[in-house]
Amino acid sequence: MTIRSACLAGLVVVSAGTVAFGQTARINARPGAATMTLRQQSDSPALDLLQKRVEQVDWSDSTLEEVIEWLRTEAEGNQVNIIPKWNSLAEEGVTRDSLVTLQLRNVTVGMVLNEVLDLVSETRQASYRAVGNILRISTKRDFGRDMEVRVYDILDLVFYIPDFGRNAPTIDLNAASRQSSSGGGGGGSGQSVFGGGTSSSSQDLEQEETELDERLTEVRDAIVKMIEPETWIENGGQGEVQIFNQRQIIVRNTIEVHEKIAGYFSYNR
Repeated sequence: MTIRSACLAGLVVVSAGTVAFGQTARINARPGAATMTLRQQSDSPALDLLQKRVEQVDWSDSTLEEVIEWLRTEAEGNQVNIIPKWNSLAEEGVTRDSLVTLQLRNVTVGMVLNEVLDLVSETRQASYRAVGNILRISTKRDFGRDMEVRVYDILDLVFYIPDFGRNAPTIDLNAASRQSSSGGGGGGSGQSVFGGGTSSSSQDLEQEETELDERLTEVRDAIVKMIEPETWIENGGQGEVQIFNQRQIIVRNTIEVHEKIAGYFSYNR
């Protein structure tokens, strides 16, 4: 569950595209004679590829390069560009000749790719990112070099309705009835139907602003503490969170961190 799904309701970052369901198409795959079923199409061909169903994968000592060629074969109908970044992968001990032995049934291409990268990367740093019609295969460290700045409106999260208590205004129903019967409507008698209550003092307003600032700070601190703590500047990273205009936070960090805050706007491992 992301922070976004837990509490930042109503915020839309970037849409992955409208999904349109169509006819089912069956496609044969190699290596391993995997058979795929195309179930849906969207505005993101790379996402379509990762969502294809795989009825069976049976690979024995296939190389990672062969697996990537299998992905390219399946991507031809989706016009997806598969880009492995071999130099970055080599830094984590992953090469073209890394061997893959894998048997799976009834999964998606994305699930297959997850298992493949787990098998070839002992450090579990091999990763992928799918945006538009490009599927890149690299490492988490490589993807972490790209920093994004986004603004999140969190007023709905920190706003609260005060308890007026004894200071709440009252309504004189008899006065309202007299105005209605006399045709006063909007104030024919010149007398308001509201009574009691007190206006907020400057001290009360200052207290409300202080409490709002405290709630904003709590949200900021929760993000830094719970979402990839090592990526934030307080802990030696490069990510930053700033409070702006008593209703927004400005976040600078990687796409993966943004997606843990606000939900997916690309498709990542």
